[in-house]
Amino acid sequence: MKYQVVVEALGNSKEISVDEGANLWQILVEHGYEVPAYCGGSGVCGKCKVQVEAEDCLVGQNSEKRFGSHDKVQETRLACSVVVKDNLRVKVEPPNELVVLTSGLVSQGIMKPRLKKEFITLSPPTLADQMDYANRIHTQIGTNSIVTSALIQLGSISKEEGFTVVVYQNKILKAEPGNTTQKFYGIAMDIGTTTIAIYLVNLQTGREVGVWSMHNPQQKYGADVVSRINYTLQEAQGRLQLQKVLLAGINGGIKSLAAKHKVDPQDIVAVSLVANTVITHLLLGVNAITIANAPYVPIFSDGLQLTALELGLDVYSQAIISIPPAVVGYVGSDIIADLLMVNLELNNYGLLIDLGTNGEIVLGGKGKILACSTAAGPAFEGTNITFGMAGVQGAISSMKLADDGNVEYAVIGNIPPKGICGSGLVDGVAELLRHGLIDEFGTFVEYSPLVTDFKGLKALRIVAASNSGTEDDIFLTQKDVREFQLAKGAVAAGITILLQEMEISKSEVSALYLAGGFGNYVNPRNACVTGIIPRELEDRVIRIGNGAGAGSKRYLLDQAAVTTGAELQKKIQYVELSSRLDFQTQFVDAMMFE
Repeated sequence: MKYQVVVEALGNSKEISVDEGANLWQILVEHGYEVPAYCGGSGVCGKCKVQVEAEDCLVGQNSEKRFGSHDKVQETRLACSVVVKDNLRVKVEPPNELVVLTSGLVSQGIMKPRLKKEFITLSPPTLADQMDYANRIHTQIGTNSIVTSALIQLGSISKEEGFTVVVYQNKILKAEPGNTTQKFYGIAMDIGTTTIAIYLVNLQTGREVGVWSMHNPQQKYGADVVSRINYTLQEAQGRLQLQKVLLAGINGGIKSLAAKHKVDPQDIVAVSLVANTVITHLLLGVNAITIANAPYVPIFSDGLQLTALELGLDVYSQAIISIPPAVVGYVGSDIIADLLMVNLELNNYGLLIDLGTNGEIVLGGKGKILACSTAAGPAFEGTNITFGMAGVQGAISSMKLADDGNVEYAVIGNIPPKGICGSGLVDGVAELLRHGLIDEFGTFVEYSPLVTDFKGLKALRIVAASNSGTEDDIFLTQKDVREFQLAKGAVAAGITILLQEMEISKSEVSALYLAGGFGNYVNPRNACVTGIIPRELEDRVIRIGNGAGAGSKRYLLDQAAVTTGAELQKKIQYVELSSRLDFQTQFVDAMMFE
């Protein structure tokens, strides 16, 4: 039997005909609606809230726990817990405006460009000199091959009036009439699990023309890479669907960025992209299931080079797409990109921490580099936090608790708060510790008048709806502290084990580089107070911003970076934490607060 689902979003209505028993969340996702489900629609995260109106529908257990059970539904529900068995009217709230860190370190020194664009004038052929035009060009500029599309272009332009060619190494990729040397662009991308940053770069000058940031559209299938891998197992076309939505999102971003800066996408002739290993597999349509299960081995890890036509990017068809190598299944090309921007092989030791949806830690010095990966990111991204959310408009990004219980906080976008993002979570836990509201085990104390109750859990009220302009109070609960302890315990244990493997003390680390959005916005002192990073390293913290994005730009512009990336892949020694007998002990110890 068929039912009609009317979806209202952004002032528009759309009627969808669906089969009885269909899952509402899957319907919305399949029709392009942005309904976040960090758990991949399994009913755990509680983020896929929609307004539902119907005479009758089957409401799942998880939705009942949060909102109660009613015969007539006309209120907030979890989309993943609604099974259609009547006509429905659904209201989908617009996605929160994204705030993505796009700035990072700038490469210093002389670059060695991988591509060049040259204006050519040829002496006309004669009966005595009948050399073909392709070889005339090769002889003049030192190339030795030309792609078929460039031959076709060459055949339709005037050779006598001069023309321009795009050259990669010794191959001609493109031929254009006239002098077009100033129209020479590339794209660098950092494809994160949660967000994507796209940089438009002038290949002639090496300067950034503009940047575009966006949600990773795969996020609606799960907040973390394991959830997305599970989706590919549950759905017959899941792998291809994840590739399709990611490519569509990237192409939309490139189109918008190019239009904004009045650049023809056909003038984009090179692209570099970095990502974690799972995202790279999914982008290429490669099955990533082997990364999800021990021993976590990817299908490939070496750097790749392919054309835009092969990948499906909407730029010049023969544009060179370059992907740096990955280290292992959970240390990807984004970390290689980070390392292109910082030198961990000095006489002193350096520590790099990149906390996103996954957490990577690298320790290097005196010719040796160690790396590990920790499952820490979801809490720092707002996942599994009662009022958690990503770093978007409306997220509390910092807070401070006064003795009288009043909480001062800053909100991204300066609008009424909707929830708490990762940096705000760190501040909140640090304030609980400073005011003695939680003990060394992370347990809320019973005696403080500042401690209240939220749905049976001890909690601190961060925001009172009555005087903040918000719809609901916002709390930091006992559950949230536990989730934070799991995340910070994993990171701290990873740091400790790498130091032990390197056989050095914390005092020998001369610099701690924090990469990524969380690293850029987190308060280093509070990160130390809560135990995410060692207290001894507070004054050695160096923020590098979006190091992966900066490294992607360097990979685009500098042939030497390609060589360096390959060398780093071979040099890095990966430490698998799950196989170490001491990891669990270190992890449990690190969950405690000092």
